[in-house]
Amino acid sequence: MVTTVIALLGFIFSLWFGYHVLTHLPVWDFRAYKVGDNISQNMTLPENAQEEVAEWTWIINVNGKEKAYTTNGTYPNVNGELVKYEKEIIVEADEPKIFDFSIESDEEDLTQAFLNEDNLVVVVAYNLNYSDVNGMKNIKKITDEALQKGYKVIGLTASGRDEKAKVKADYNFNFDFYICDEKVSKTIVRSNPGILTLTKGTVLDKEHYNDVNDLELKRVGEPVIMSQPKPKEVKKETLYFVNDSLVTKQYADNIQSDAIKQVNVFKDSTLTTHAQYKENVEAIVEITLKQ
Repeated sequence: MVTTVIALLGFIFSLWFGYHVLTHLPVWDFRAYKVGDNISQNMTLPENAQEEVAEWTWIINVNGKEKAYTTNGTYPNVNGELVKYEKEIIVEADEPKIFDFSIESDEEDLTQAFLNEDNLVVVVAYNLNYSDVNGMKNIKKITDEALQKGYKVIGLTASGRDEKAKVKADYNFNFDFYICDEKVSKTIVRSNPGILTLTKGTVLDKEHYNDVNDLELKRVGEPVIMSQPKPKEVKKETLYFVNDSLVTKQYADNIQSDAIKQVNVFKDSTLTTHAQYKENVEAIVEITLKQ
């Protein structure tokens, strides 16, 4: 009975999870366009990136005999006729997380120009012919709001010029669509259409067309209220002095009672006599030993 219930619950959860992923964005986003990632940085490699290590074998006819010469890529310093060459990769070079992203018009590449924008809303629709109708209506509302709040709004699609003009007219969009590879568009957001907000290339938010109302759109120029960090809790301690010398608690505890002449404890207001220790100290124990 228990096994049957568990199996049934697992089946129901699987159905719900599949439906949720289809009608919303995936719960976990592992792509290079996830919220918090910077697209420009993901398009470049760090200075310490691994370069390709390769071995080149050149077969050269020297005085009627074919000889093999191995180099790291430079042509061997030998007189003869090249017959053929082969390249063997020993160590693969590192690749950037993103290597095929671009934003283009019919005339020019605008990728860096848009990635330098402070307040950018990007509508992604990999194929306008298959874009969800209600989704496009939702996009219309949220992009109009974004424009009113001072954002720059653009669209990305792999569709042609005619499709872009038709969709812009059908939905009365107040922004233009630019060219982006279809596969890349699908990688950016698994929703047709989907919407993102960026600042200087960093993805701040990403939503499915069913969740556009969840998109956070602060009015441009509106101050960002940062939460004040909690003051660091200072752990107070007790200090031990033996004949005016600072010692550890363990040392003080090991002193034989018959060797002690006097013990003074300073705490709370009485710590004023030890003002230099007052801030981080809960109590001071002074032990005077017999001569």
